[in-house]
Amino acid sequence: MSRKLLLIIIITIIVNIFPSNVLAAQDQDIEDNACYTCHKALGWKFGELATNWERSVHAKNGVTCSKCHGGDPNIPLGNVNDLSTTEFREITLSSMYYQENFVGAPKKEKVQELCKLCHSEQYKMYVDSPMGALFLANKGGPSCVYCHGAHENHIPNTKICEDCHNDVQGFNKLNPHSASFEDIPKDFPTKIKGMHSETKYGGDISKLGKYLYAYWLGSVAFITLFVIYALTFFVLKKGGY
Repeated sequence: MSRKLLLIIIITIIVNIFPSNVLAAQDQDIEDNACYTCHKALGWKFGELATNWERSVHAKNGVTCSKCHGGDPNIPLGNVNDLSTTEFREITLSSMYYQENFVGAPKKEKVQELCKLCHSEQYKMYVDSPMGALFLANKGGPSCVYCHGAHENHIPNTKICEDCHNDVQGFNKLNPHSASFEDIPKDFPTKIKGMHSETKYGGDISKLGKYLYAYWLGSVAFITLFVIYALTFFVLKKGGY
């Protein structure tokens, strides 16, 4: 077998296998959900969202991605390992950006609106609390996801209160959703370190399409550099260097 033919075979293998390795799905429990399966397959920061969701209260109660983010999780995928980069990108567009109800990552001022779709009673208490009133007035205060998390949401303990309060002694006796200054005894420690300027989960970051393009561009650049290296090595080897 000639070196030229061997080089062509190696390049062909890399071009066809490299994307499929990146897109290898690791969890088949909800394989029919396009959002979860694709995010899990992409890995990196996209995969982290799926992994975090697995540990969430939402996952335990069957609340999936589209409940908050919209889109169509029922787009047929087939075997994600068999998808080409082009097919994968088209599914991404079809399940998200082509859908009128797609929210993506909501801006921080819109997060509460999503939460109250299911947690209306808690929301009513929150907006009347010092924390909620300050946040909604854009004067600081934590949002829902600051304390509960966005994807790996959970029931927090008073440890999260230490982000803002110097002393959280006795905080476990209060209902954080409905606590008011009137409810707090005069000798209760309420010293505040500082106000929240924004939540841990804020800003419009729904740029998955751009990230996918960057991934594709990076793959092309990697393959191109490999080909240049291989050809250079081949030429030098043939020339006796």
